[in-house]
Amino acid sequence: MKTNLKRLCAIALVAAMSTGSLVSCNTTTSSTSSGSSDGSTSTASESTSTASDGSSDGSSAPFVYATDAFSQKFNPFIYSTVYDGEVANVCVETVSSYTRSGSVIMEGLGDGTTEEYNGTEYNYQGLSNITVDQAEDSTTYTVELRQGVLFADGEEMNADDLIFSIYVLLDPSYTGSQTLTSNNIIGYDDYVAGTAPSVEGVKKIDDYTVSITTEGYSVTTIYDIIAIPLAPMHYYGDESLYDYDNNQFGFTFGDLSSVQDNLEPMGTGPYLFDRYEKRTVYLDANENYWKGAPKIQQMQFKETSESDKAAAISTGTADFTSPFGSVSTLTEIASYNFNNETTGDVATTFSYDNNGYGYIGINAATMNVGGDPGSDASKNLRKGFATLYAVYRDICCDSYYGDAAKVIQYSISDCSWGAPKETDEGYSIADSVDVDGNPIYTSDMTDDQRFDAALQASIGFFKAAGYTWDDATGKFTAAPDGASLAYEVIIPADGGEDHPAYLLCEYVRSALESIGITLTINNPSDSNQMWTTIDARTHNMYTAAFSFGGNPDPDCYDRYHSSTIANGNNNNSISDPELDTLLSDGRISADQSYRRAIYREALDIVRDWAVEVPYYQRQNIYVYSTERVNMDTVTPDITTFWGWTKDLEKLEMN
Repeated sequence: MKTNLKRLCAIALVAAMSTGSLVSCNTTTSSTSSGSSDGSTSTASESTSTASDGSSDGSSAPFVYATDAFSQKFNPFIYSTVYDGEVANVCVETVSSYTRSGSVIMEGLGDGTTEEYNGTEYNYQGLSNITVDQAEDSTTYTVELRQGVLFADGEEMNADDLIFSIYVLLDPSYTGSQTLTSNNIIGYDDYVAGTAPSVEGVKKIDDYTVSITTEGYSVTTIYDIIAIPLAPMHYYGDESLYDYDNNQFGFTFGDLSSVQDNLEPMGTGPYLFDRYEKRTVYLDANENYWKGAPKIQQMQFKETSESDKAAAISTGTADFTSPFGSVSTLTEIASYNFNNETTGDVATTFSYDNNGYGYIGINAATMNVGGDPGSDASKNLRKGFATLYAVYRDICCDSYYGDAAKVIQYSISDCSWGAPKETDEGYSIADSVDVDGNPIYTSDMTDDQRFDAALQASIGFFKAAGYTWDDATGKFTAAPDGASLAYEVIIPADGGEDHPAYLLCEYVRSALESIGITLTINNPSDSNQMWTTIDARTHNMYTAAFSFGGNPDPDCYDRYHSSTIANGNNNNSISDPELDTLLSDGRISADQSYRRAIYREALDIVRDWAVEVPYYQRQNIYVYSTERVNMDTVTPDITTFWGWTKDLEKLEMN
C-alpha cells in the first residue's frame, strides 16, 4: 500500500519552519556505504556473490533486517519483547495461525483452507487440523499434526513434542506470558496442586493427535491453543524424563529451569538460529523446512536505533526495516525515492493497521465525588476532562502522525471484527455531547469554535459534578467532597516531547487553567515509573497504548471486568455489574453477531464511565529495499494478521 505524502509533507514543512529548519520532500539520496552497528563498514548488498556464469546470485546475499534491541531471550516459551519474539517465531512455529483477515486456520492439512481477501483467493496450509466439539458442560479441542514434518535438526515432529509444550505452559514454575492456564482445562487444578500425576484434560490420542478438554466453553481458548509452540522435546527438554504412559513429560515437575534457560530457538520454522554476536542475530536457512528450503540462505537481524532505520535502507546497511510511523519518518523515506513517494526506486513501503490503539486513561478510583466512582457526579467529573481530551485529538494526531494514524471513537482496535463502524446505528464521536445529552458541535464549526464549545461543555460537566463556579472570575473555586481542583496526567515521553499525546496534554492543561483547574503533566525520565504508579492504582490520568498482539478477538474482559482491578489490565478501576455480565456473556458464545452486539453495549458503558478516551489507531510500516529485494517475492496483501515473515521461504534478493 502506498502512503501519500502531499498533505503530510505540508504538515512537516510547517513544523520544520517553526523550529528554524527546513525539511525537504524533494531530496533524492543515492545508496552509499555506511558504518554498521558493529563498527564495520560493509553494506547489505556487498555480500552478494557472483555465480559461475557471471550473473549475480541473489540467493547468497544475506537479508538484513534493521530492528530494535534484543533482550536475548529467544526461547519460544518465555520471550518478552516483540523483537526477541520475531527471532523465535521464524525458528519455532506454533500449532496454527491466522489468515489475512484474522480467521484462525482450523484446517491446515490436506487441501488446507481457502479464503478470499481483497479480491484474491488465498490458500493456507498449516501444521495441523483443529476440531472443536462442544458438549453440555465441556469442550474438546483435537489437534491433528501434519506427519513427516522435520525439525531443523532432522528429527520428526510428533504428538510427544506437543504434549511436552503443553505441560511446559501448564507447569506451576512457568514464568512466560502465555495464558494456557486460564482456560479451565479439566484436571489442571489437581495437577498443579500435586494431587494428580497428569492433567486429565490433556490426552495423547495417537502419535500425531492430541486433545485438550476444558470445562464449559470460552471463545478465547482457541487463541491460546494455536499459540502453543511446536517445540522439540528432545531439544528443550530431557528425553530421559519423558514417558507419557508413566506421567513424565520431559522435565521435572515444578522445575522448568533447564527448559527456560535454553535461549536459542530451534523448531520447524524456515530458519535456524546460528548465533547472537555484536548486536546481530545470525540465521541460516532450514533445509528441512516442510514448505521447502528458503531461497535466501542467510538472514541477519541487526540492532538499529530508531533514528537510523529508514536511512539503513538508503545506505545499504539493511534490506528491510519496520520503523515507527510518523510524519518525520514517512517524509524521510519519501526523500530517498526519485518520485518523492514512500514507494519508489530505493524504498518500497507497506502500511497496515496496528492491532491496538492509543488512549487516555482516567482512574475512577482516584477521580470521583464522595468516594463513589459509579455515581453520576463522579462520571460528570471525569467527563469534564474527557470532553477536552477528545476535542484536541484530531489536530494532535495529525501533527504527530500525519497519514500514519487516525483518530478512533471507541476503545477497541479497528482491526477487530468487533469494532463499531461508522455505518452502525448509534455510532457517534467520543465525548461529543454535553451534560444534557445534546451535541456539542456542528459540522460548520472552525477548530477554534470547537475548542470553545468543548470548554463550555466541560464547564457544564464540572458544575454537575458539584464544583463551585464564580461568575465574576469565570473560574471554579472549590471542588466537591472527595474531588479536587488539581489533578495529574502522566505521559511516558521519557522527559522529552516526542510523544503523540504530549501536545494533547498541553492543550488540555491550558484549557483547564483558564477555568481554575490545574492539570500537572508528569513526564518522568523513566517511563517505567508511570507503570509502577498504575500498578498501584494511585494514578489520576495517563496516556498509553494497548496492544492485542496477534489476536483479532474483541474480548475485553481483562481490561474492564471488576474482578481484574486488583490483578489485571483494569487500570482505571471501572466496576459496573451490567458491564461484568456483558463481558462474561461475550466469552461463552461463538456467534460473532451476538458477540459484536455484546461488545458494543460494553463499549458504550465504558464511554459513559469516562475512564478511557480513545485517541488513535496508528499504522505500522514495513520498508523494503527496492534495489536489493525482489519485491515480486514479498508475500502479497500484508495485513495486521499476515505479516512480513509469512511466505518467508519464497523471498528472494535481486
